[in-house]
Amino acid sequence: MKNFFLVLVISLIGFQSISQETLIVSTKLDSLIWEKINDYRASIGEKPCYSFESANMRKYSQRITERNSTVKVGYHSDSIGIACNGECLFQLSARGDSPGVKKKVDDALSENFEYLAEQAVQSWINSSSHEAIISYPTWTVSTVTSRVVISQDKQSLRLDCSYHCKTAETYDTKKGKK
Repeated sequence: MKNFFLVLVISLIGFQSISQETLIVSTKLDSLIWEKINDYRASIGEKPCYSFESANMRKYSQRITERNSTVKVGYHSDSIGIACNGECLFQLSARGDSPGVKKKVDDALSENFEYLAEQAVQSWINSSSHEAIISYPTWTVSTVTSRVVISQDKQSLRLDCSYHCKTAETYDTKKGKK
C-alpha cells in the first residue's frame, strides 16, 4: 500500500510538471514593437509617437493582454475612448516539432524578439483598420504590452500583444492622464 501511494504521488508530481509553461513578459519586446511602429509611421511621413506611456494606459493595456493570453480567441476591450483612443490586438501561435518552431522558441527564450515584433507590426500594417490606428496623426502617446507563453516541451509558442494609443492633448506625462 505504501508503494502504491508513493507511485501515485510521483505520478501526480510528474503530471504537474508536464503542464508548466514559460511566461515571458518583456519590456524589451514591447519597446521593439513600439520602435517598429514608429519606423512605419516615419516611412509614411507621419510623426513618430513621442511617448512610450508607462502609467495608467500601460496598466490598462497589460490587463487586456493578460486577459487575452488566457483565452483561445482574444477580444477587444470596451473602454476605447476612455482609457485610450485606439487599440490593436495581435495573437500568434506556432506549434509542432519543426525546426521553424524550435527557432522561434529558442529566439524568444534568448530574448531575440525581432521575428515576433515584425509579425505583430506587419499584421497591423496589413489590416486597414489597424493600420489607421497605428498611423493616426494625432495619436502620438502609446504603449505596447506583450506576453509570450512557451510550452514546457518547447514545441509551442504563443504571443499576445496589445497596442494602445492616445491623443497627446489629453495626456499628462507625469500622471498618465489629463
